[in-house]
Amino acid sequence: MKKGLVSSRGFQKLTKGHPWVMAADIEDKKSLPSRSGLTFFGEHWFFHSPESQIRLRRFGPSSRNWKNPGSLVTVSDGRQFIELFGEWLQDHLQKTFLSKWHLTYIEGDDLALRWIFSENDLIPGLTLDVLGSVIVADITTAPIEHFWLSFRPQIEQAIKTLSTNETLPTAIREQLKSVRLIESRGNEIRRKEGLELIALEDSVSAQWLKWNGLQWQISAASEQKTGFYLDQKFNHSKAAEWARRLGAKTALDLFTFQGGFALHLAKAGVSTLALDQSSRALEVADLNRGKNEISSDLLKFEKADIFEWLKAHNKKYDVIVLDPPALSKSKENLDKTVRALVGLHARAFELLNEGGLLVTCPCSQAITDEILMSVLREAAHQTRRTTHILERSGPSPDHAPLPGFEEGDYLKAWFVKAD
Repeated sequence: MKKGLVSSRGFQKLTKGHPWVMAADIEDKKSLPSRSGLTFFGEHWFFHSPESQIRLRRFGPSSRNWKNPGSLVTVSDGRQFIELFGEWLQDHLQKTFLSKWHLTYIEGDDLALRWIFSENDLIPGLTLDVLGSVIVADITTAPIEHFWLSFRPQIEQAIKTLSTNETLPTAIREQLKSVRLIESRGNEIRRKEGLELIALEDSVSAQWLKWNGLQWQISAASEQKTGFYLDQKFNHSKAAEWARRLGAKTALDLFTFQGGFALHLAKAGVSTLALDQSSRALEVADLNRGKNEISSDLLKFEKADIFEWLKAHNKKYDVIVLDPPALSKSKENLDKTVRALVGLHARAFELLNEGGLLVTCPCSQAITDEILMSVLREAAHQTRRTTHILERSGPSPDHAPLPGFEEGDYLKAWFVKAD
């Protein structure tokens, strides 16, 4: 790293594996280009966002994997970008897809995985979600927008090559041959990059997708994230497995959205009540219930303000799932968020039968393992429960975090037995 460019604080973060350099840590701002592109410092190439507080984002592996850039220190031309990185990018896209498919595939399922996860997969600002017949490219940063006309052909070429890869089943190869790549530019993060929010131009119809052995209605590039919570794939199955091991008969799924945990629990024979405040989400959840031939007596959905509902009800359950939206996406107001989580977990313990299972999934990188442990400890103390952590899990392998990058390590899923 060029001496004098980055503060000692910023340099220390980089040496610990963090891929960002914040604007406040750039000491020699005149050495950076005034437009989006790539900048070479030290052993790495960095995407440069001139209007963002995250000024530099590390792109790709270390320089030993690149062609020697010589005296070149900036790249803003798309053709030059492909000359330098096209070979690596093509190889990286294909290897990443194959690795993630093998790590997440369940026999008989349709294509559904996070192919590229921004910084966690070395391409900051780009997320590629494969959802059956559609691949959603979520474009969130100025450099990805700047180089998009170079990126898109590389992605399309990778799809074409993968569709002939004989290590994939015939059914998967056929799906890849007809898959459609759509561009999403509606993420609020774009505003911080000086980019406009642009409505989706492509018309995308809802589709039925076989995922985790169940049928799900998917609306790509709509609702939450890019259309589906792919990151909870294995946690849904684990919840049903732990419920079976503990002999659970009843369950309460709070913040169910489109029925992720609830459908898995009900399919395992657990009588489940699932709550959410979104009418639209519950409509899709009920469609999912019917498509999977689950009785409405076994699985019931109810619209409710979760916090108000918890104050008014005292029925106890063998399993309770807490999968709330992110109460805090940053360390600001963290104390308030922790207090809210303690109250939520304490109430869940009060409604949990002896020997019951609590599945807790705080979706925020600000809630570290240490903080979640303190939340559980305090909630158990308040309710006089003895708890044991049966399993600590995280996101599915296609969302695996990058060491040193805490912002990409956002999902915890802990399975807790309460006596």
